Amino acid sequence: MTDKPKVVVSGWYGASNVGDELLLGAVANWVANAGGELTIISLNPAHTAQVYGTAAVDFHNLGEIASALADCDLFVMGGGGIFQDHHPFHISALYDATALDIAQYARPFYLARQFGVKTLILAHGVGPLASHDAQEIVRDVFSLADFVSVRDEPSAALLRKIGVTRELLVAADPGWFAAGEVVRVCHEQATRAPDDKKKLALIIREWHAGRDWEEKLVAALNSHLPAGWGCVWFAFQNALDESRAGSDRPFLEQLSTGLDARIHSEIVDYVAVADAVNAINECDAVLSMRLHGSILSLALGKPCAFLEYDDKMTQAHNMAHVPENLRLDLNCPLSAYELIIAKLANLDASWRIDPQVLQDLQVSALSHRDLLVGALAQARAGGERRSRWSSQNLDWMSVWLQDLIWQKRIIQQASTRAHELLKYRDLQIHERDGQLSEKELHFQVLQQQNAELDRELLLSKQQMAELGKLHQELLQHNAELAASPLKTQEFYDLDHELHQIKQQFLLLKATAVSLQQELDARTTQLQTVESAKKTTGMIMSGSMQNITRKLQRAAYLLQNGGPRALLSALKRRRQLALAQQMPLPTIEFSESMSQVDLDRALFEAAAKLREEEIVIFSSRNFDSLGGHHRAAQLARAALSAGHRVIYL
Repeated sequence: MTDKPKVVVSGWYGASNVGDELLLGAVANWVANAGGELTIISLNPAHTAQVYGTAAVDFHNLGEIASALADCDLFVMGGGGIFQDHHPFHISALYDATALDIAQYARPFYLARQFGVKTLILAHGVGPLASHDAQEIVRDVFSLADFVSVRDEPSAALLRKIGVTRELLVAADPGWFAAGEVVRVCHEQATRAPDDKKKLALIIREWHAGRDWEEKLVAALNSHLPAGWGCVWFAFQNALDESRAGSDRPFLEQLSTGLDARIHSEIVDYVAVADAVNAINECDAVLSMRLHGSILSLALGKPCAFLEYDDKMTQAHNMAHVPENLRLDLNCPLSAYELIIAKLANLDASWRIDPQVLQDLQVSALSHRDLLVGALAQARAGGERRSRWSSQNLDWMSVWLQDLIWQKRIIQQASTRAHELLKYRDLQIHERDGQLSEKELHFQVLQQQNAELDRELLLSKQQMAELGKLHQELLQHNAELAASPLKTQEFYDLDHELHQIKQQFLLLKATAVSLQQELDARTTQLQTVESAKKTTGMIMSGSMQNITRKLQRAAYLLQNGGPRALLSALKRRRQLALAQQMPLPTIEFSESMSQVDLDRALFEAAAKLREEEIVIFSSRNFDSLGGHHRAAQLARAALSAGHRVIYL
């Protein structure tokens, strides 16, 4: 068991939101530097674990979250504007483990409290909180937490207004510090090639509260973006799994279609923070509608302007001393949008953040780090570290219920994917049927054309035979004329008629050759179509048989063994696939090896094989449940390792 202090962090992580991943990167580094061991609650735990090299559990699997919290020292609710009621925020959602509501962010907090784990609310921006339920939950969470910090004074003022009486640490958003670290690396690696084309970065999000602001933005770009400038739209929210979180790309695609043809436009949707920062750095100016898009652009020293759709944007820009003439409310008139675009295009006159102001914000943001380090030290010192497992540290019934809920959700997802696969298969079959119908129709047309060519060729051959016969008659007649004295005019007429017949004969001969060539080409085309028709039918038949076998197997398992049998089969299939990817072991032989060493090496190599079948001979019948003899135990162990077992 590791002696490192364990930290569980929760937030809007794993949704591939550049701003939230920027904050998570800062928290991960702070925990690592403090000697802690981090577990991240994520919407995409596999991707999060790969990126940060830490443990990760699923945001919607409360059973996994409870297991992680039962053995940790500190629970951190990470920074960002999580507690706001732009979205549904109800007390009833706290009692429904499946409800999609802002209240779901409080569930891990209350679980941590149940397990006696220290809790830290880190660098939050709070508000708006218009509803009674939202105010009650936020007041309760911020009052019960062991440590609290917020990222601006209006958030602290709102908390005091709704009844939070505790002392609150107020410091700049951790994104200011994290941006400085990322930008430093970006500047060291910057290699932008010279280009006459200027680029305007547009970090825009979907927001329905304003009045026609999208049309005004596009109209201003069309009318006031100078020649030689292009637009780069940044999808800061780019979910790898759109069933768990949305993406900015569809909205940005809709906006970009309204640009004039003279304006080159592209959409970028990077998942890694560093990639997004490098892309912003390659642009000449930035128009930002996202908080951390603004912070990154200011840290890069870019000419910037801002669309302030929410109070958190206004507060951050106040802290950065951004001039009022570079900040737009969404409801501003079209002329204000046009003026902003013109200012951004005039690079020499554009405003940039004061380096001293930027440094002060970065230093202020480190107060959140100090609070995190202090909370972790106090959590370790406040009680004896759990050194051994205890059954009393977990609400077993809740974990079991959550596991059943999670298994049901997995089955539903598998069922949904199966239905989507069936729809896709039906679409493919429909398309193949259409292709076959078209080819059959084309085949019939070719057959008709081939028959017509055959008739024309036969007619041409008959005409050639008649002309040949006539030619022979004329030659014979010409010989007779040459032998008999004729008048000059009669001889001339006959010779002229003979010449015309020869010309007709040559013309018909050329026509016959052309018809024969066309017939050969049509015959080849007919053979190609027939071959393609057979190939298409074979491919479709094979695909349908493969899909049908899999679906029949899944249906059989579900009907006879229930959902657990289906899940078990899927797990075994996945284990077998992973086992087959493992390389076969190699044995290094040497003259110094003894027979014992050689036998041991062969035994260890054989134990690592995954693709071989295992045949077990036994005098006792196989019993998967009650059999405790060696043969049955060996069979079950081999099956769980991904082997195929034949039991005789």
